[in-house]
Amino acid sequence: MTKKKLIALFSIVFVILFIVIMMTVFTLQSVNVFFVAPTLEHSFEEKKIINDGDFAFGKSLFLQNKDDYIARIEKNNPYAKVVQIETKFPNRFVVYIEERQVLYSLHNEIENTYVLLDEDFKVLDIVDEEAYWELELTPIAIECANYTIVYQFGEGDFLQLSTANDVFHQISQSLQSYDYNILAMKSMIQSIQYNMLNEQIRIETKRDYGIEMLIDGTSNLLDEKLGIAFDGFETLKQNHQTNVVVCVFEKDGQISYEIRSKA
Repeated sequence: MTKKKLIALFSIVFVILFIVIMMTVFTLQSVNVFFVAPTLEHSFEEKKIINDGDFAFGKSLFLQNKDDYIARIEKNNPYAKVVQIETKFPNRFVVYIEERQVLYSLHNEIENTYVLLDEDFKVLDIVDEEAYWELELTPIAIECANYTIVYQFGEGDFLQLSTANDVFHQISQSLQSYDYNILAMKSMIQSIQYNMLNEQIRIETKRDYGIEMLIDGTSNLLDEKLGIAFDGFETLKQNHQTNVVVCVFEKDGQISYEIRSKA
């Protein structure tokens, strides 16, 4: 047998052995769950999370679909957020979980129920009016003007509201840059109305502050506009000014703002 044929034969054998090892040694044998931070309001059972994931035990680690596992765990555990599923060779997964927190609420006026959402617009719970007002701290009430919401979703689903998802996400991200956590956001803001047609946001703070923020042109430079609005709010709050509106808008290609009295 020539040298070239021997090399080719050894290459084929090596590839076959490699595939056999990949398919037999590196197969999923166990799954562990690690909680990134202590849960605040809800407890999670490791066994339930693993069962809900419906993992393909015995299957090669390289042929696993982690996105499917994440989707199933998230759907069956509304308050759970799967941060990641880490592969631990030779045969193990570690699922990293953190607790989602209620930030927003949508009022279903037809059924008089409240949809509780986190900052990712995941539906965490759907409660009746009595249960809603018994919450220790009510969420930020949101409204999407000029947009019809079809309430055909359930707990564990992610709500898709056209451009509203991005707008509300930018609002929460902007507030976090001012060191507002979820609890602080709910303590500060009463409601947010997003008018999709007019591209306008109206943020109403709690009665103790008495300050509103009105932001025009959500499709352009929204992060900068939010920053200006929250800067204005912080200044007014420190000066104990109430019954005013921080108006942010574009004029002559520049972002401007002014303080107006509430009508």
